Amino acid sequence: MAPALVMTVAAETLRAALDGWKRDRSRSPRTLTEYEHAIKRFVELHGDLPVAQIRKSHARQFQEALRNVPIKSLRSGKLVNASLPELAQWGQEHPDAQKIRGSTLNKLIGGVQSVCRWARKKGLVPDDWADPFADMRVGEDESDRAPFDTQGTTGDLWGALSSATV
Repeated sequence: MAPALVMTVAAETLRAALDGWKRDRSRSPRTLTEYEHAIKRFVELHGDLPVAQIRKSHARQFQEALRNVPIKSLRSGKLVNASLPELAQWGQEHPDAQKIRGSTLNKLIGGVQSVCRWARKKGLVPDDWADPFADMRVGEDESDRAPFDTQGTTGDLWGALSSATV
Protein backbone atom coordinates (compact mmCIF):
# COMPACT_ATOMS: atom_id res chain seq x y z
CA MET A 1 0.00 0.00 0.00
CA ALA A 2 1.36 3.41 -0.95
CA PRO A 3 2.14 5.79 1.97
CA ALA A 4 -0.48 8.34 0.84
CA LEU A 5 -3.14 5.61 0.73
CA VAL A 6 -2.16 4.38 4.20
CA MET A 7 -2.58 7.92 5.54
CA THR A 8 -5.99 8.25 3.83
CA VAL A 9 -7.17 4.90 5.16
CA ALA A 10 -6.05 5.69 8.71
CA ALA A 11 -7.75 9.11 8.62
CA GLU A 12 -11.17 7.92 7.36
CA THR A 13 -13.62 9.31 9.91
CA LEU A 14 -16.93 7.80 10.93
CA ARG A 15 -18.91 10.58 9.22
CA ALA A 16 -16.87 10.15 6.03
CA ALA A 17 -17.55 6.41 6.19
CA LEU A 18 -21.27 7.14 6.59
CA ASP A 19 -21.15 9.33 3.48
CA GLY A 20 -19.44 6.53 1.54
CA TRP A 21 -21.92 3.96 2.88
CA LYS A 22 -24.81 6.16 1.69
CA ARG A 23 -23.29 6.56 -1.80
CA ASP A 24 -22.44 2.87 -2.12
CA ARG A 25 -25.99 1.78 -2.90
CA SER A 26 -29.59 2.85 -2.57
CA ARG A 27 -30.96 2.68 0.98
CA SER A 28 -34.49 3.15 2.28
CA PRO A 29 -35.23 6.59 3.73
CA ARG A 30 -35.92 5.00 7.12
CA THR A 31 -32.58 3.15 7.17
CA LEU A 32 -30.76 6.35 6.19
CA THR A 33 -32.45 8.29 8.98
CA GLU A 34 -31.72 5.60 11.58
CA TYR A 35 -28.05 5.23 10.63
CA GLU A 36 -27.50 8.99 10.44
CA HIS A 37 -29.02 9.32 13.91
CA ALA A 38 -26.82 6.52 15.29
CA ILE A 39 -23.65 8.10 13.87
CA LYS A 40 -24.72 11.53 15.15
CA ARG A 41 -25.14 10.17 18.68
CA PHE A 42 -21.79 8.34 18.60
CA VAL A 43 -20.03 11.50 17.34
CA GLU A 44 -21.71 13.57 20.07
CA LEU A 45 -20.09 11.31 22.64
CA HIS A 46 -16.67 10.63 21.10
CA GLY A 47 -16.16 13.11 18.28
CA ASP A 48 -15.74 12.20 14.61
CA LEU A 49 -13.06 9.57 15.15
CA PRO A 50 -11.24 7.79 12.36
CA VAL A 51 -12.95 4.39 12.10
CA ALA A 52 -9.61 2.63 12.62
CA GLN A 53 -9.26 4.33 16.03
CA ILE A 54 -12.64 3.20 17.37
CA ARG A 55 -12.02 0.67 20.13
CA LYS A 56 -14.10 -1.60 22.34
CA SER A 57 -13.88 1.04 25.09
CA HIS A 58 -15.63 3.55 22.78
CA ALA A 59 -18.36 1.02 21.99
CA ARG A 60 -18.79 0.20 25.69
CA GLN A 61 -19.05 3.90 26.63
CA PHE A 62 -21.57 4.39 23.81
CA GLN A 63 -23.65 1.48 25.11
CA GLU A 64 -23.48 2.77 28.70
CA ALA A 65 -24.56 6.27 27.64
CA LEU A 66 -27.44 4.87 25.59
CA ARG A 67 -28.65 2.85 28.59
CA ASN A 68 -29.29 6.15 30.40
CA VAL A 69 -31.20 7.89 27.61
CA PRO A 70 -34.79 8.69 28.60
CA ILE A 71 -37.65 7.74 26.31
CA LYS A 72 -38.80 10.45 23.88
CA SER A 73 -41.98 11.26 25.78
CA LEU A 74 -39.84 12.44 28.73
CA ARG A 75 -37.75 14.77 26.58
CA SER A 76 -39.03 18.30 26.92
CA GLY A 77 -37.41 21.68 27.40
CA LYS A 78 -33.62 21.41 27.20
CA LEU A 79 -33.82 17.66 26.56
CA VAL A 80 -35.60 18.06 23.21
CA ASN A 81 -32.35 18.92 21.41
CA ALA A 82 -29.92 17.50 23.96
CA SER A 83 -26.78 15.66 22.92
CA LEU A 84 -26.12 12.07 23.96
CA PRO A 85 -23.87 13.11 26.87
CA GLU A 86 -26.58 15.50 28.11
CA LEU A 87 -29.31 12.87 27.80
CA ALA A 88 -27.17 10.26 29.56
CA GLN A 89 -26.38 12.70 32.37
CA TRP A 90 -30.07 13.47 32.83
CA GLY A 91 -30.83 9.76 32.88
CA GLN A 92 -28.21 9.17 35.58
CA GLU A 93 -29.71 11.98 37.66
CA HIS A 94 -33.19 10.47 37.24
CA PRO A 95 -32.67 6.73 37.76
CA ASP A 96 -36.40 6.00 37.99
CA ALA A 97 -37.19 7.63 34.65
CA GLN A 98 -38.06 5.20 31.88
CA LYS A 99 -35.14 4.67 29.48
CA ILE A 100 -35.07 3.66 25.81
CA ARG A 101 -35.75 -0.01 25.12
CA GLY A 102 -33.04 -2.54 24.44
CA SER A 103 -34.27 -2.85 20.86
CA THR A 104 -33.72 0.88 20.31
CA LEU A 105 -30.28 0.72 21.92
CA ASN A 106 -29.38 -2.24 19.70
CA LYS A 107 -30.57 -0.38 16.60
CA LEU A 108 -28.24 2.53 17.42
CA ILE A 109 -25.27 0.25 18.12
CA GLY A 110 -26.05 -1.73 14.98
CA GLY A 111 -26.15 1.41 12.84
CA VAL A 112 -22.66 2.48 13.88
CA GLN A 113 -21.42 -1.10 13.62
CA SER A 114 -22.76 -1.51 10.08
CA VAL A 115 -21.05 1.65 8.84
CA CYS A 116 -17.77 0.59 10.47
CA ARG A 117 -18.02 -2.89 8.96
CA TRP A 118 -18.77 -1.35 5.56
CA ALA A 119 -15.59 0.76 5.92
CA ARG A 120 -13.59 -2.37 6.70
CA LYS A 121 -15.09 -4.23 3.73
CA LYS A 122 -14.15 -1.32 1.46
CA GLY A 123 -10.56 -1.26 2.72
CA LEU A 124 -10.93 2.03 4.57
CA VAL A 125 -9.52 0.58 7.78
CA PRO A 126 -6.57 -1.76 8.24
CA ASP A 127 -7.18 -5.49 7.91
CA ASP A 128 -6.19 -6.06 11.54
CA TRP A 129 -8.97 -3.78 12.83
CA ALA A 130 -11.35 -5.69 15.07
CA ASP A 131 -15.06 -4.86 15.19
CA PRO A 132 -15.44 -3.03 18.53
CA PHE A 133 -19.22 -3.42 18.44
CA ALA A 134 -19.16 -7.21 18.34
CA ASP A 135 -21.11 -8.64 21.29
CA MET A 136 -22.22 -5.17 22.45
CA ARG A 137 -25.93 -5.64 21.89
CA VAL A 138 -28.19 -6.04 24.88
CA GLY A 139 -31.11 -8.38 25.49
CA GLU A 140 -34.30 -7.37 23.75
CA ASP A 141 -37.12 -6.16 25.95
CA GLU A 142 -40.25 -8.20 26.24
CA SER A 143 -43.14 -6.73 24.31
CA ASP A 144 -46.03 -5.24 26.25
CA ARG A 145 -48.44 -6.83 23.79
CA ALA A 146 -50.19 -10.08 24.58
CA PRO A 147 -49.01 -13.05 22.52
CA PHE A 148 -51.08 -14.01 19.51
CA ASP A 149 -53.28 -16.98 20.34
CA THR A 150 -53.48 -19.43 17.45
CA GLN A 151 -55.78 -21.75 19.43
CA GLY A 152 -58.70 -19.33 19.46
CA THR A 153 -59.08 -18.75 23.19
CA THR A 154 -58.48 -14.97 23.02
CA GLY A 155 -59.97 -14.12 19.66
CA ASP A 156 -60.08 -16.60 16.84
CA LEU A 157 -58.42 -14.70 14.01
CA TRP A 158 -57.87 -17.85 11.98
CA GLY A 159 -61.51 -18.79 12.37
CA ALA A 160 -62.64 -15.30 11.43
CA LEU A 161 -60.42 -15.26 8.36
CA SER A 162 -61.43 -18.73 7.20
CA SER A 163 -65.15 -17.97 7.54
CA ALA A 164 -64.94 -14.55 5.89
CA THR A 165 -66.69 -14.26 2.56
CA VAL A 166 -64.55 -13.13 -0.32
